[in-house]
Amino acid sequence: MVFFQGIGVLAEYNLGLASALVEREEIDEICLEGSLMLHFYGRQYLSNGKLKVMGSRAPFRSLANFAAYITRPLYRKMVRNCDILHLNQLDGPNLTTLMNSGKPKIFTYHQAPLAVEFEKIVKSIDALVAPSKFTASWIKENLGYYPKVIYHGVNTSLFNPYVDRVWTRKRLGLPPNAKIIFWNSRISSEKDLKTLINAIPFIVKEYPNAFFIIKGRSVDPNYKWVLSYLRSSLKQKGLQGNVRLIVKWIPNHQMPFLYRASDIFVHTSLWENFGLVFVEAMACGIPVIAANATTAPEILGNAGVLFSPQDPQDLAEKVAKLLSDDGLRKRLSKESIQRIRTCGFTWNNAASKYASLYLSVD
Repeated sequence: MVFFQGIGVLAEYNLGLASALVEREEIDEICLEGSLMLHFYGRQYLSNGKLKVMGSRAPFRSLANFAAYITRPLYRKMVRNCDILHLNQLDGPNLTTLMNSGKPKIFTYHQAPLAVEFEKIVKSIDALVAPSKFTASWIKENLGYYPKVIYHGVNTSLFNPYVDRVWTRKRLGLPPNAKIIFWNSRISSEKDLKTLINAIPFIVKEYPNAFFIIKGRSVDPNYKWVLSYLRSSLKQKGLQGNVRLIVKWIPNHQMPFLYRASDIFVHTSLWENFGLVFVEAMACGIPVIAANATTAPEILGNAGVLFSPQDPQDLAEKVAKLLSDDGLRKRLSKESIQRIRTCGFTWNNAASKYASLYLSVD
C-alpha cells in the first residue's frame, strides 16, 4: 500500500496520478490524503476500490489544526498500514508523523524556489523526484541534490480535442464568433497576470472581437490588488465587455470545456516546476503562448509560441500573429497533441515510472 500525500488543490496531479497508479499491477492500494475538498471530490469521481481517499486537512487555514487533531488517529493508522510514503509538500500538521514513521519515502518537488524546509526533508527520504529537467538542474545547482526526473502528465480521457467548440461556447454562454484567449492559473505574483492585463488593450485594438477568459483557482492575498487593477484598467479603457473574470474553484471534469472554447491559451507565469496547464491545453489541441521562462521551452518544444517575460507588447504581438494565421494555429494544435504522446506527458506514463521507483526503495 502506498500513502500518497496530496498537495493543495492540484486535482489533476493528486487524482490523475493516484488513479493511474491504482491501475498498475504492482500497486495493491493507494491511500490518497489531502484536503476535505479533495476527499469529497475524489469519492464522487473515482470508483476504483484500490483508491482510498482520506480528507485530513480543512479547506480553510483557520480550521487546519482542528481538522488535523480529529483525523490524527486515522492518519497514524493509515501510515502504519502503508509500505511506502509518497510525499509532495514540505509542511502540514502531520508532517512529523510522516517523517518519524520509519517507512521508505520518496518526495516529489513542487515547491517555490529556495523552500527553507527542504534540507530537513531531503536527508530523511529515499528518493527525490523533479517533474522536469529544468527543476532537476535548478535543485542540483541551488540545493546540491540531483533528483530523478518524472514528468507530470494529463488525463487524456478527460482533456482531449474532441469536444465541439461551437457547442462548448453555447454551453458556457460565450460569444460564438469571438477570438477567445484563455488564462488559467493561481492568481499570485509569479503567475504575472498583470502582463496579460497590460496586453489586453493592444490586442483588442487590432482584434475588437477578442474575448478574454481569466480563470483564477485561488488568490494570493499579497497579490489580490491585481484584481482591482484589472477592473480599473478595463473600466478606464471601456473594455469590460471583452473580459470574463472567474475567481473560484471549478471541478476538474469541467475544465476541458474552458480550454476547448478557446482559440489560444496564454500563460504568463515566470516560474513553473512543470506547468500542468501547458499539457492540459496541449491535450485539448489549443495553441499555447507562454513566457519564455523556466519550463515553458522544455514542455512546449516546437508546439508553442514564446514571448519575452513581463513584456505586454511582445505578448500582444504574438497573440495577434497567432490569431491572424489559421494555418499556424492548426499546425500548433496538431503538434501539441502529438507532443503529449511522444514526450509521455500522461499520467499512465508517470504512474509506470513511479511504480518502478516505489519498488526500488521498498
